[in-house]
Amino acid sequence: LQRAAMRHGSTAVPSDEMPERPDDSLGPEERALLSSDAAWAKKLLASLPENQRELLLLRIAVGLTAEETGQMLGMSPGAVRVAQH
Repeated sequence: LQRAAMRHGSTAVPSDEMPERPDDSLGPEERALLSSDAAWAKKLLASLPENQRELLLLRIAVGLTAEETGQMLGMSPGAVRVAQH
């Protein structure tokens, strides 16, 4: 293997110089799309009545269950599920 690498001009990189994991940061296009999506979502949320906006934010952004959201808003878990659709 070393001979083959030498013939093809390959250079070995010491493992301590290699990155621990690939760079998975977003490129300019992905960042622009996310920014556009975020602005669109913000506009849609702003168009909702306050109680629906709060329900969706608790369920989606905060990650609460239907039961937890219902407790916070004084609703049954079933009513939360229906309202979020």
